[in-house]
This record gives sequence, structure tokens and C-alpha cells, in this order.
Amino acid sequence: MEVSSEELKLWASLVYEYTGIVIPAEKTYLISNRLGDLVKEMGVSSFKELYFKVRYAEDPGLREQVINRICTQETSFFRDRQVYEALRHIIVEEIVPARRAEAGPGRPPILNIWSAACSHGQEPYSIAMILAETVPDIDDWHLKILATDIADNAFRKASLGRYTQLEVRRGLDQYYLNKYFVPSGEDSWQVSDRIRAMISFRKINLVQDSFGPLGVYDLIFCRNVAIYFDLATKTHLMGKLEKALSPRGYLFVGATESASQILPAFQAIHRHNTIYYARTGGQRPA
Repeated sequence: MEVSSEELKLWASLVYEYTGIVIPAEKTYLISNRLGDLVKEMGVSSFKELYFKVRYAEDPGLREQVINRICTQETSFFRDRQVYEALRHIIVEEIVPARRAEAGPGRPPILNIWSAACSHGQEPYSIAMILAETVPDIDDWHLKILATDIADNAFRKASLGRYTQLEVRRGLDQYYLNKYFVPSGEDSWQVSDRIRAMISFRKINLVQDSFGPLGVYDLIFCRNVAIYFDLATKTHLMGKLEKALSPRGYLFVGATESASQILPAFQAIHRHNTIYYARTGGQRPA
């Protein structure tokens, strides 16, 4: 079923309103490919009729179906290896000594990490495995890893921590598979209870929701998200992330994204074969 120019305008406006994602004219296929089956399932005759059903039917479930299908949920374990190598260095060289010193004798160190737009959960689980590998007593820390996504189906799958053989083959070394996963059926693997216990999952709309209740984070991962937004939405998002980031914290974005170009409140740090960002004026170790 083809999408007319009128239908594209309607859907592009609705998707932008719900998610902040921009659908340009050359990406009409996003509507036809991802919503075509929903047209059939809802028993409507066109994308336009489906649009009006979503817009005016006041059915939250239908709206969630649209968001689930439109949002890109492509990810893998340890995606962009240099990011995780940088994370390993930051944990060992900065976070562990600083947090131990702050905590003092007999008190647990505190560490807060946020994986925004976590999709199916490979990113937060990868972060948790790095922590388990680099901080021997991480189970005794006051650790918070928050993983969020706008799509219901994404964060629900993520919270289960169950992956097919194909999914674990994408980016996951055999060492990590053997140590932090257990077989679950003939063709799937379950993340170990220890790693799952490190992470909490929540539904968050990065464009619409307030980050205030989420707290302040030492590390924020918001990778390959802003590329789908226009400049106004990118600036709005980066402003909210800046407020959610500790003065001494770091922000990781996608390889093709630049937080400092969008918002001068961030400064780029070129280290450990990658680029990440700190708040301008934030206190960093020498």
C-alpha cells in the first residue's frame, strides 16, 4: 500500500508530536513498512484512516502500537567497542577512587548510571557486565543503573533479559556469555540474576517527560537518539541531559552525534580512542 504525500504529512506531524522523530519526504517507506500491517490489523482502508483512528480514538494502546513500530530498535551487545573501553578506563581511573574517597570507611560508594533509549537492553546489560568485571565489590556499592525507553515492547523485552542465539552472537564474546548468561531453552539465553539485579527499567519519553524525578547521574548514555531529531528537539534534549548530569559526570552520545555542537554547555573530551562529553566548567580529575 502506497503512502500519499498528504498521508505522509499527517503521519510525520503525529510521529513528531509523539516522539520528536523527524520523518523526511524521502523516508516514506518508514510509514509504509512499519505501519502497513497495522492498517490491516485495524481493518481500515488507508494510512489516512488509520491516522484519524490513532489521533482521535483516544486509545492509548493504539498509540503505543504506533510508537513501538516507528521507533528504531536496532542494537547489540557492546555496540561500538571503543565506548566500553573508555568506560572501563573511566571506572578504574576516576570513578572507583573518587567514590571510595567520598564514601569513607565502612560506607558503600555511590554510582548512578542512566542508559537512555535502551531499546532491547543490550546497552545497560553491557554496562553492568563491565562494572562486574572492573569493580570486584560492585555488589556492595549503592549502585543505580536506570534503563529507559519510549517503546513499551522494547523496555519490556529488556527487563526480561532473555535473548536468542542470534542476538547474543551480535557483539557478545563467549567469555561474557559463559560468565553472565544461562541457557534458556534450545535457542535462547537468560541474563544472570546478578546482572539483572543491577538494573531497573522505566518507560520514559525523552522529548516530553520531565527528568527531574530521575535524579542526577554520573554517567549518561544517550546514543544514536538525537540523529532522528531536528535541531530544536536536539537542543531541548541536550539541555535536559545537561541538568541530569553530575558536574563531574560524562555523557556518551552516538559516533555521528556531537553534544557540544548542539549545546555549548557540553565540552568534548577526546580520550581512550573515542569522544565523550562533560559539563562545561565541571570539576575533572587532573
